Amino acid sequence: VRHPLLNSLITYKHIEILFLLRSRISIEINKLLSVCHTSFIFNRVITCNKITKRSII
Repeated sequence: VRHPLLNSLITYKHIEILFLLRSRISIEINKLLSVCHTSFIFNRVITCNKITKRSII
């Protein structure tokens, strides 16, 4: 039979690690998203420019 305190300590550690992992992952995902978003906007701007140039010419 394990000691309850020890058990709760282990779970606490696990939760802590999980939390760290989660924040790490969410940071990575946010970076990815922001990069995607920026490139998306950039691409849109480029296409818009091409279209306006065509229509001007």
